[in-house]
Amino acid sequence: LTLPAGSRLAGMTLRDVDTRSHLDLLFVGVKPAEGRMRFNPPPDLVMQPADTLVIMGRSVDLERFRNEYGL
Repeated sequence: LTLPAGSRLAGMTLRDVDTRSHLDLLFVGVKPAEGRMRFNPPPDLVMQPADTLVIMGRSVDLERFRNEYGL
């Protein structure tokens, strides 16, 4: 998923989102708009607009995540 401009996730850390506890999703990687893919990103990584998130989980949980954060 690529974060659009104005995304609620922009400026949040992966820890802030805490997808494991309520959506059972795992962040596998984050690729900044300009930069290299970072696999197994740390929980204190701050997401920015145009970042690409690589997330693993069931499709129903991914859809709930997209709806919850407007992606």
